[in-house]
Amino acid sequence: MRLPEQTELAELVGQAFREAKQSPSRSAATWTLRFTPPLPEPWPTPNGVVVFAYATALPFAIKNNRPVLTAADAMLVAHPFAAVYLKEDSSPVVGVLGTSLQSAGMQGFGPASPLERSLMTRSAEVFGEILRLSPPLSELSRAYYAQWLRVAGVIARCLPASQRPFLGDIDSRYA
Repeated sequence: MRLPEQTELAELVGQAFREAKQSPSRSAATWTLRFTPPLPEPWPTPNGVVVFAYATALPFAIKNNRPVLTAADAMLVAHPFAAVYLKEDSSPVVGVLGTSLQSAGMQGFGPASPLERSLMTRSAEVFGEILRLSPPLSELSRAYYAQWLRVAGVIARCLPASQRPFLGDIDSRYA
């Protein structure tokens, strides 16, 4: 099984993203397409992986008919609107989860620590392990996904219930 590149994933969910962005919104946000890392499904006996598409935006409000940035160290995070399901010997399958970008809340961000940077440089190794569909996870993969939960907790809490066993195995707050 091969994980599609970001550009391939964007093509797969492009129509759903364009439609979701066109839905009425109360914010002046300019949404940017994002993807979760590949997540095994179902856990603990995966037969495939899923990548969820969501969006982030700088938080703007309209004041005096002008957009004004309301927070400099956080992003708006939208609920996932699509999922790309990957299985061995099959073409990717796209599932539409929502027809509009609905805010899930704000996610703070800051400079990456040396540990965060180190883990991110090993994402190909972690994703390769996930794509082999052979639990249990290595310490590297557990650390990678634990770090992802710390920096992307808003989107992680919005994922479908089918992801709770995996996320809960990484961090009991998601069980």
